[in-house]
Amino acid sequence: MMRCEKCGEDSVVKDSRHHLSKHNRASACEPGFIYRRRQCLKCGHKWSTVEMHVNRMDDYDLETERDRLKQRLKALRHHILELERITR
Repeated sequence: MMRCEKCGEDSVVKDSRHHLSKHNRASACEPGFIYRRRQCLKCGHKWSTVEMHVNRMDDYDLETERDRLKQRLKALRHHILELERITR
């Protein structure tokens, strides 16, 4: 269970979406992402999280995937901030 970033109480997942590779299919060498929308049980604060799941192979280049993840998260951060601004 994840704690609320505002008050520290427990939260629940309100929405969960899987995003696979850029080809929209599972691959042993590419990470997939889970976008989750969460809400605090106490104060009602809502926020989003991005979780990465990886099917590792012996020749899997984790450093390259970390760089890709950083680029995707940077683009996603802008998108999330715009969504939060619009929904206020």
